[in-house]
Amino acid sequence: MGRRRHREVGMRWSRRVRSLAMVGALAVGLGLTTGPADPPGVAAPAAVAGPAAVAGPAVFTIHGAGYGHGIGMSQYGAHGMALRGASAGRLLAFYYGGATVGSVRLPATIRVGLLQANRDPSVGGRLRRVRVRGLEVPGLGGSGRFTVSGTSWGGRIVRRTLPGHVTWSIKPHSGGMSVFDLASRRVFGPTRPGTGVTLRYQTTSPPARLLLPQTGQRLRWGRLDVTLVRDDRGAQRPRAVAVIPFNLYLRGLGEMPGSFAPVALRAQAIAARSYALVAVQTRGQRSGRWSWDGCDCAV
Repeated sequence: MGRRRHREVGMRWSRRVRSLAMVGALAVGLGLTTGPADPPGVAAPAAVAGPAAVAGPAVFTIHGAGYGHGIGMSQYGAHGMALRGASAGRLLAFYYGGATVGSVRLPATIRVGLLQANRDPSVGGRLRRVRVRGLEVPGLGGSGRFTVSGTSWGGRIVRRTLPGHVTWSIKPHSGGMSVFDLASRRVFGPTRPGTGVTLRYQTTSPPARLLLPQTGQRLRWGRLDVTLVRDDRGAQRPRAVAVIPFNLYLRGLGEMPGSFAPVALRAQAIAARSYALVAVQTRGQRSGRWSWDGCDCAV
C-alpha cells in the first residue's frame, strides 16, 4: 500500500513539473517575463549584438610528425590517393618531394637489431640474457623446434636441436655463451671465449618461428645471431641481431594494414625498401659493432 501511494504521489509531482515546464516554455516563446515590470518611463535595455560572422579560411595547412624520424608517407593519405587512382610512383613523388622510382641492386640480407646490451625492454636495466621460444608456423604444423650452433673450445662447430614451446635463456658463461632452461640447467655451451651462438629456425622440418618474449617479436625468416660485447664496466653482455633476406624483411613491417589499396601497399613497400637500402649504404651492415651500446646492425 505504501509503495502504491508513493507511486501516485510521484506521478502527481511529475505531472506538476511537466506543467510548469510547459508554462515556462510558453512564456519564453511569447517573449514574456515572469519578473516585475519595468518602472514607468524606463526603457528596456537594448539587445546585445553577437560577434560578426567571419568567413573561414579556404586552405588549411597541417604540420605533423611521427614518433621516429618525423618524415615520410601518410598511410591514410596514401590509401585515399590510391582509391582515387594515383599510382605508386605518384604517391612516392607526392610524399617524398619529387622522388622517382628506379631499379637498384639489393644486398642479399639485412641485419636488424632487436636487443641491445644497454637495455632489457622487459625489466629495464642492462641486458643480461636473451630469451627465445620456438613456435610452429601456422598451417605447416610441427612443434616449433629449432637449432642452436656455436664454436666449441676446441674450434669445432657444434649444434643442438631444442624443442619448441619452451623458453630458453641465452647468456654469457665462462667467457663464451651458453643456453639454459628455466631451471637454470645448461643445455648448450659454453662456446669458445668471445663467441656467441646462432639460432636457425628455417632449416628444421617443418620450419619454425622464433619468439623473443622480451620484445614480443616473432621471427619467421632468416636467423638470429646472439653475440657478446663488453660494457663500460667490464661485464660481458649479449645482444641479438636478426639476419633476414632483404625483401623478406619487408614482410614483417606493420606500417600499413593489408586491407589498404594494393597501390598504397606497393608504395609503402618501395619506401621501406628504399629506407633500408639507404641505411645499409650510409651506415653499413654492422653499425655500432665496436660500441657496447651500439647495435651491430643496419636498421
